[in-house]
Amino acid sequence: MITTIRADDGLTTQTADRPGRVFAGLTFGLAARDESPTTRGISRLLGQIVWQRLQPRRLSGRLLQDDLGLTFEVSGTSQEVAQHLAEIATVIHGLENLTEAEVARAARIAELSAEESVLLGSTAVPYWFGMAGPGLETLPPVEEFDVRLVAEWARRGLVADNAVISATGPLPEGFSCRLPVREAGRVGVRRRPERPRVTPTTVVEASAPVSSLAILIPSADHAYAIGRAVLEELHNRLVIERPLVDRVEIIYSTATPEESFVSFSVVGPGDEAANVLALRSALEDVARGGVSQDALALAASSLGAVRDAGSSALAQDLFSMAGSLVAGLPVQSIAAESRVAEDLDSDRVAAVVAAALERGFVLEYAGPDGDELAAALGAVVDPRQLLRPVAPAALSRRERRAGWRFTGGKGSRDDLRVVLTGETLFTVSERLVSGRVLSDLFVGFDAGDVLTIFDQEGSALTFDADDWRDGPGLIEALRRSLS
Repeated sequence: MITTIRADDGLTTQTADRPGRVFAGLTFGLAARDESPTTRGISRLLGQIVWQRLQPRRLSGRLLQDDLGLTFEVSGTSQEVAQHLAEIATVIHGLENLTEAEVARAARIAELSAEESVLLGSTAVPYWFGMAGPGLETLPPVEEFDVRLVAEWARRGLVADNAVISATGPLPEGFSCRLPVREAGRVGVRRRPERPRVTPTTVVEASAPVSSLAILIPSADHAYAIGRAVLEELHNRLVIERPLVDRVEIIYSTATPEESFVSFSVVGPGDEAANVLALRSALEDVARGGVSQDALALAASSLGAVRDAGSSALAQDLFSMAGSLVAGLPVQSIAAESRVAEDLDSDRVAAVVAAALERGFVLEYAGPDGDELAAALGAVVDPRQLLRPVAPAALSRRERRAGWRFTGGKGSRDDLRVVLTGETLFTVSERLVSGRVLSDLFVGFDAGDVLTIFDQEGSALTFDADDWRDGPGLIEALRRSLS
């Protein structure tokens, strides 16, 4: 049984009644979906600063961040956990005295952590939602932050009404975690992602070496339970039908209060296009005929196993629920989804999948010949063009001959050039002039001599200094124009 209480200051506490060691967490509604292209990574950085100030550790714990929130996890006796949560609140009250050195150190640690982790996002997410909300999860963090901006982010996000305390067992009577209260008139950080753009079935270039097929399922249809049943069906079918398929994997994300993002991928060394076509065909079979009783039983069993795995598993479920609470999203717990899975029938699974496929899907393709695959699927290819054709008169003859010439890294005589004016980035060739207003663009990846520029829809263009005459000068000019 889980008891949920909301205090007068807005702080929500949810506690279970599991005996023994208490696993607890303090979750704040701070995640990539709340950031902007110029502040991406600031939530992780802020969590790292608080974590640093909590050292030396006296209890087992860790800092967690997912696509919904930032959680400080700890375990111990009820009294020890309560004391640790109170210490976190004390640290947060002291963030007004942040130093530049402290911010720089946390930024470096957060950057290394991001490099070692798998990004939660995919190219399908920004295709639907653009580079805002869930779409920003596909980008690395900004490397430097002004200390005043970090302090302001703390005042807006590390507050009682943007937090949830979760515990697997009861906390001491009279326990109080006195977090800062939001100042009158100060706006919070929480953003509500836009509804996904309505698009036809589309093939986009994958950001990872594995192809996947992504659909949107209404949150009310229990995407977690439905997705698990479909996963078991796809795995059993494709591993048997295609000898080189090792497994089928799934990624979930509650993208908006109305929509859940579900992505299936086939992992194995076989032909990528053939695997994708087999995956789509298997999903269509599910839409027409549902799933087997074995798949339904496996889904219920696997979710039930997680539900019954002990206090640590219960804690992770509570933290997930806390993330949904602070994000204003439907709360989906493993316990609840496991009960849904136990009552699922094949016809219900078929209806949900059929509706999702009819709405359209995004295929992230990691193989060659994307045009041929799109034709076989009856889909369109999204070229994801950052620069769009403009009238040649947009540049004078003199401007068209200026800028940086493409060499391809090997002295190529290609006539392609990059031209930067005060407000616009252009590429110019004999046959085509393309451009984009600089205010529409931002730097997504900066690896020194390689710079990738994005727009708000997720389209990207990469510049490598080795491919352009005076390439380092081009990279620096782009970086300066987009800063």
